[in-house]
Amino acid sequence: MPAKISLCMIVKNERQNLERCLNSVQRAVDEIIVVDTGSTDETCTIAANYGAIVQPFLWQEDFSEARNASLALATGDWILFLDADEALAPGSETVLRSIVELDNDGYFVKIINYVGSEGWLDSCPDLVFRLFRNRPDYRFRGAIHEQIIDVILENNSQARYQLAEDLVIIHYGYLTQQIMAKDKKNRNISIIRRELENAPQNRLLRYHYGVELFRADRLTEAAEELTKAANGIDPGTVYLPKLLRYIVLACQGAQQYEKAMETIKLGLSLFPHYADLYYYGGLIHAELRNYAQAYELFQQALSMPPQPAYFAPFSGTAGFRTYYQLGQLAEKFCNEEEALRYYLLSLRDNDDFTAALSGILKILNPRENPEYTRQALAKICDFCTPEAKLLLADLFFFASAYPLALEYFEQVDLISSYTQILKAICLMQQRRFLEALRILENIPADDAQFALAKFNKLLCFWFEGNRARVRAIAEECFALGLSLDTGAVVAILRDSLKKKHADPPVVLQE
Repeated sequence: MPAKISLCMIVKNERQNLERCLNSVQRAVDEIIVVDTGSTDETCTIAANYGAIVQPFLWQEDFSEARNASLALATGDWILFLDADEALAPGSETVLRSIVELDNDGYFVKIINYVGSEGWLDSCPDLVFRLFRNRPDYRFRGAIHEQIIDVILENNSQARYQLAEDLVIIHYGYLTQQIMAKDKKNRNISIIRRELENAPQNRLLRYHYGVELFRADRLTEAAEELTKAANGIDPGTVYLPKLLRYIVLACQGAQQYEKAMETIKLGLSLFPHYADLYYYGGLIHAELRNYAQAYELFQQALSMPPQPAYFAPFSGTAGFRTYYQLGQLAEKFCNEEEALRYYLLSLRDNDDFTAALSGILKILNPRENPEYTRQALAKICDFCTPEAKLLLADLFFFASAYPLALEYFEQVDLISSYTQILKAICLMQQRRFLEALRILENIPADDAQFALAKFNKLLCFWFEGNRARVRAIAEECFALGLSLDTGAVVAILRDSLKKKHADPPVVLQE
């Protein structure tokens, strides 16, 4: 009889995430247990719609208590734990069903953490222990960053666990909008600080405390706590590579460059193939204008072999990021041909890396060489999708190559009001004011970009020398509550046309 799998979750106000998570496990698990710690939105209804057993639970700032409450309700042979802001990657259900039939007690699985915000998402892989046999003596421990593998080994010294790298979890919780919405930084810091008061020698807890301080931009404190966690640590500790990298990042951010480089030297003596350390060493030397040393470290980063999952490597440190930094170095020495070569290598390694494309455009100079730029880009990439065309339009716009930007804006459906305004500005730069006004008039008053649209309407009429409309729209702009700087610009534009015979204005180029 096939092994039964129970998905266990703890949730609170996860209306935005829960459906994505539960959709991903529909064919992967046999039972869903959801412990709710006080939702006031539709979270419980969504869970119930997927057939979940929903159990209310009084939150006491202890994640292990809540997780263990879900374990007590599970009837499956195996427990899979997910958070609501996670999801199983496509294809993982087949892997999951096969590995629970093997003679192991638990599995480390690969998790891909998405970080960043809308417009540029990055990813960072890691390993987490999320799948284990359901036994009454296997229970979580720790108020936050709760652990269970140590408990399993304490209760069963013969327990076997393996890495199931083809079982992949996607984690969206480190995206900027998710962190801000949940105030995760302050919540986690408060809980871990309380736990450390009771267990000051807990090295893993101090590591997590340092990481949370780093995420909260408390860099000097983070460097101090992370260093404490590293002092006297066993070199075989599985999270040591990540700990060393966080020390480097915290020290770099706090401008403690000497300590950062000492940590890199120590880290490379233990992990000589760790691309992240070469990469960040190169960045630090570049910041200090030690360009020769930076170049050497970047080249070493590129020579590194594929990184093991327990390094939790940042994407591109042995590829597109390092190529881009080498391009930046080449530009500093006015070697545009070499810079272009590195930017092309970067873009070919990751065709979503906008910074490399920006570097290419800077060298091609689309404002002065539009036709050459168009031909060169056609040889580099196939910008055939609407997303690619919109990206090019944005880049051309901010390179002041307005005719090219307009050409690409007109090839796509402009969904956002912001991109519609950019298109209107391109039209204004070509003195096509009536067309620009038609676009700007369609931005509704409740839109977040309404004030920007109104300001550009004022510019349209100012370019045309229409004093009456400029005065009227200026008053409408003031009523919107502009910033002091924008208000001052509006006043200048309004007053510049007061003279009856004022000279007609010229189109601004920047």
